[in-house]
Amino acid sequence: MTDNLIYSDTTAHLSIYLTEENFMQNSKAVFGVDCPFFGKLLYLYMARGFDRAKISLHRFIESLHPLFNPDNRQNYPKIVFEILDIDRDQQLNIMNLLHLQ
Repeated sequence: MTDNLIYSDTTAHLSIYLTEENFMQNSKAVFGVDCPFFGKLLYLYMARGFDRAKISLHRFIESLHPLFNPDNRQNYPKIVFEILDIDRDQQLNIMNLLHLQ
């Protein structure tokens, strides 16, 4: 699985943190979807809305665990809402999606 990952520079594979660029470039290899928009959404969700944040492995697992936990299916709409609510104001609007363009 990691054979298809794209590294931004020669030392990127040594970093223990994920960046926005990693999410956008490797969304197809990791999630099976070639969509930088999806990568950006997941990055902002895991970065808790902060641009230029670095995502630790702990935060990555903590964020994705509810999505892969079959006992937690009733919380899927809440998680999707949190992913789409980029500015964390508990409301979805067109400005949330325009922010990503």
